[in-house]
Amino acid sequence: MDKTREELLRAWMGMGAYIRGNRLLEDLSMNEMLVCNALYRQREAGGPPVTATELCQQTQLLKSQMNHILTSMESRGLIERSRSQEDRRVVYVRLREEALPRYQREHENVLGILEAITDALGEDGTRQLTALIDTATAAAARYQKQRS
Repeated sequence: MDKTREELLRAWMGMGAYIRGNRLLEDLSMNEMLVCNALYRQREAGGPPVTATELCQQTQLLKSQMNHILTSMESRGLIERSRSQEDRRVVYVRLREEALPRYQREHENVLGILEAITDALGEDGTRQLTALIDTATAAAARYQKQRS
């Protein structure tokens, strides 16, 4: 089992290093992409406005990270923040219309990378990998919950 865990760690670290080292995204950081994706999905679903706290929950980013990311994104014209009319303490975050092409370009880039993975694994292999990643994520979440 130890050898298996070491092999998994090597593969996991290798993928993470590859993603960070090769700047797979052109215009957004990986964290900005996570935020844009959450805002875009909310927008497309026609859901209610999103708060920074909700974004933290969806992306698993810390509040301090989220504040830094949102400030940077706002200064670059990607998002806008607005206060709730009902409760002035609540701040909503929205993806700006002008930012959609930038996000969609990055999204297509990521889909291209995933297409290359699908080509290498095949449809069945990709489904299996997706299920395995989902299972691994759930296991990691259970482990983290037990630790706290």
